[in-house]
Amino acid sequence: MRNNRLFFSAKDFRESMLHFFDQTWDSIAMDLVDRVMTTFNALVQHVQFVLVYLEKMGPSQTYKKNIALLN
Repeated sequence: MRNNRLFFSAKDFRESMLHFFDQTWDSIAMDLVDRVMTTFNALVQHVQFVLVYLEKMGPSQTYKKNIALLN
C-alpha cells in the first residue's frame, strides 16, 4: 500500500514506481526541493530563536546542558 492505494502484486507496485520516476518525477522534482527547503529554513529559524533565548538565560547548568545537546 502506498498513498492509500493497494497494489495487488509486486509487479503492479514496480510498474507504478517506474511510471512515477519515468513520467512524474521530472515535473514535480523542483517543487519538492522548494518544499523541503522551506521546511528546513523554518526549522533553522526556530533553532536560532532557541539559541538566542538560551544565551539570554545566562550561564546556568541547564543552559550548559542545552548548548551541549545542540552542538
